[in-house]
Amino acid sequence: MTTKQFKALIDKFLAGKTSKEEDEWLKYYYEQFQQSVDWNNAELGDEMDVEKRLLSKIRQQIGSEPQTKIVPIRNRKRFAWLSAAAAILILISVALWTFPVGRKSKLPATDVAVTKKEPVHDRLPGRNKAVLTLQDGSTIVLDEAANGTIAEQGATRINKLSERELSYEGAVGSQIDATMAVAFNTLSTPRGGQYQVTLPDGTRVWLNSMSSIQYPTVFRGNERRVSVSGEVYLEVTKKFIDGDERKGRQPFLVSVGTQADKDTSTIEVLGTRFNVMAYGDESELRTTLLEGSIKFYHAKNSCLLIPGQQSQLLKDGGIRVQKEADLEQAVAWKNGYFQFKDADLQSVMRQLSRWYDIDVVYEPGVPKRRFAGQMKKEAQLSSILSILSESNVHFKIDGTKLTVMR
Repeated sequence: MTTKQFKALIDKFLAGKTSKEEDEWLKYYYEQFQQSVDWNNAELGDEMDVEKRLLSKIRQQIGSEPQTKIVPIRNRKRFAWLSAAAAILILISVALWTFPVGRKSKLPATDVAVTKKEPVHDRLPGRNKAVLTLQDGSTIVLDEAANGTIAEQGATRINKLSERELSYEGAVGSQIDATMAVAFNTLSTPRGGQYQVTLPDGTRVWLNSMSSIQYPTVFRGNERRVSVSGEVYLEVTKKFIDGDERKGRQPFLVSVGTQADKDTSTIEVLGTRFNVMAYGDESELRTTLLEGSIKFYHAKNSCLLIPGQQSQLLKDGGIRVQKEADLEQAVAWKNGYFQFKDADLQSVMRQLSRWYDIDVVYEPGVPKRRFAGQMKKEAQLSSILSILSESNVHFKIDGTKLTVMR
């Protein structure tokens, strides 16, 4: 359904001429979008007369400050559904959009209609969830743990600050005893999960779905070393050896892969912001630098990156440097978006698979398509698939299985 068609349906509703089936369609969107709009902060563009008339009628029927979180009583049901239509239009500035590369125009942000009249299957977006594995092998499911101190490792306390963030608090710099036991912890996210952690040195880390970071509970000696997998964004704090500036800086080293992996790469950091994308099912390992400087090592090859550049480790072991990387695209996941730039269908589906915890299968003869655009990660899967289907690719959801059809 196009924006023009959607507005025509709203006009039809305002005139009281919609069918029972069309009312059911609006009811579905009420259920889908009732949590999506902050009515107190929503603004309508001056040029959008339909939205103004729509909102005006809603206010006449259900009060001056409509609240989509309120369950409407029976005699107001029709206008509750109408508020959902208004919600969709209000979301124009922040809604989903994408378009097949090569088409002359972009799909408007309101093209979120699903093809099914009564969709039975759908998938909710991912959320903040992760598992913390301690030195002794015991685990803590963080999305089930209460806020506050959840464990102690030697002289270090582990605190859950919120539903999405973990923090380490303990001895630093000259307070670190050479005999102090160093424990190693691992923070990992499943499919459909994301999380944040502040390491003992103050370095902040964001984990995307299906990612992990292993780190010591105390950084001591001449270096700070961690290991990561999946996709991780880091803001590394500058530190000095034993807290003494005269002894020099304590470099931060990131191993990408396991210690037993012969193909492990290393990123050397002094103080910087960067993103590492190292999923095993992707064609290359990408390290994108936003601030500072890093050196990327793999086998006998290495490269030095400056802000705005991206290193790409190819499957054959070669390193390619993109001098003008798309920084917004590289960290879109951290900022709550999917962002595609000339991405093929398989690349798009891999990202959706990780975030929505689904298994993707393809029917024979699925057309080749490439996509560009941005979509919010908080949307339900059916909303995203409906947009992708505008490129003449169709989908079927059955539990955790998503079939891509011709």
